[in-house]
Amino acid sequence: MPNYLTTPASHEALLERFLTTIQQGSGYHFDPTYPFPLELDSGERFLTGAVATYILDSRTGEVDAQITLLEALRTAPGPEWGWRRIAYPLDQWLEAHPDAPPRLLAYAALGHLKYGPSYGRLQAEKYFDRITALGSDLVTKLRAEGTGTLPPELTHYADDHLRYRANDAFASIDINILQDGEKAYRQAYTLNCELLRSGKFPTSFSLRCRTKQKQTLPIKGLPKVGSHHLAAGAVRYPTLHDLLQEYADLAMVEDAWLLDVDEENPALPGTFAVFALALADPAYLPLLDRYTALL
Repeated sequence: MPNYLTTPASHEALLERFLTTIQQGSGYHFDPTYPFPLELDSGERFLTGAVATYILDSRTGEVDAQITLLEALRTAPGPEWGWRRIAYPLDQWLEAHPDAPPRLLAYAALGHLKYGPSYGRLQAEKYFDRITALGSDLVTKLRAEGTGTLPPELTHYADDHLRYRANDAFASIDINILQDGEKAYRQAYTLNCELLRSGKFPTSFSLRCRTKQKQTLPIKGLPKVGSHHLAAGAVRYPTLHDLLQEYADLAMVEDAWLLDVDEENPALPGTFAVFALALADPAYLPLLDRYTALL
């Protein structure tokens, strides 16, 4: 039998100790073997899913407290880190509570978009629909402004060459090339890299690019989408090749996909940058190897 606790019932005082240590950042650790239970320094152990459920049940109606504690559990250092610790118990709890508050639904939706696999977008959309059905304008605000957690210089940019807008709530990047040239592509990819490096933007996203000169790569059958035109336009400038590689490396994340490419022929967010560089210079073939290893 496992020597860890799985249900919150009658263990409330112990669970409060777990929450205190997680918030303090000391007095606990994760067992390094599956299913990676939390363990207090005094020896008591609990499954992380049960801790997440206790957070939700014990702080019902206190959305700030629920989110703060769930975030502390999500970001605590240890194995099986991140969103996977809390996604399933959070989804189960929200399924059982039709009256869940819009902000908690939005927290779950954005978690699926930012930290989950690409198919988590379907669950996120369900939560957005529930928020709207409750009469809240939160989704409208998120569509217009994003979450507000990213600095504005990463989400909005405009000059004579380029218009750039990113929305972390809906995992979208919109680029408008006004003057086709090295400067516009450099700025676009610089912003893309800074956005991904922040760690606060979804790893699966759509990338729309409007440009009068819709450059394409000499590979038959590639979908003609914004990220394709952007990479094909930028790779014409050897001075941008290192920047394209930087973007490709940042964008190549397991289970992350371009959301505006047909699911029958999926592509990673760095796909077109990788192909463009491999075609332009054999020195980038190792990058192509790293790309194919993720497929």
